[in-house]
Amino acid sequence: MKLFVAPRAVKDIMFILDWTREEFGPRTSDRYAKLIRAALDDVRDDPDRFGAMKHTALGESCRTYHLSHSRKNVRGTRVKQPRHMLLFRVVDDVVEIGRVLHDGMTLDLHLPADFRNPGSEPNDS
Repeated sequence: MKLFVAPRAVKDIMFILDWTREEFGPRTSDRYAKLIRAALDDVRDDPDRFGAMKHTALGESCRTYHLSHSRKNVRGTRVKQPRHMLLFRVVDDVVEIGRVLHDGMTLDLHLPADFRNPGSEPNDS
């Protein structure tokens, strides 16, 4: 499959890595970047993999994948407790990453409008 990372998801990743660098240092930020890359590769290779959850109440094709499921696919020192998840969908042969969100966030408040079911309330994120 192909992978498309939406501009908003790129901004999310940049924010996460900048924050991690400021709070925990460059080595931790580098480890988190490797984990995010592994998770992106994992859902691209198999969007139905273990850990990918469907959220049809939010959007027919809306799915999440927590970064913790990709920890074993990162060489070297691993991130102990990742706190983010990919919000994605599959359209034809493309895995579209809409957001990368902290696992404490309420999904429906941060769901991209085009991921929503028709007739549901759009948001501004």
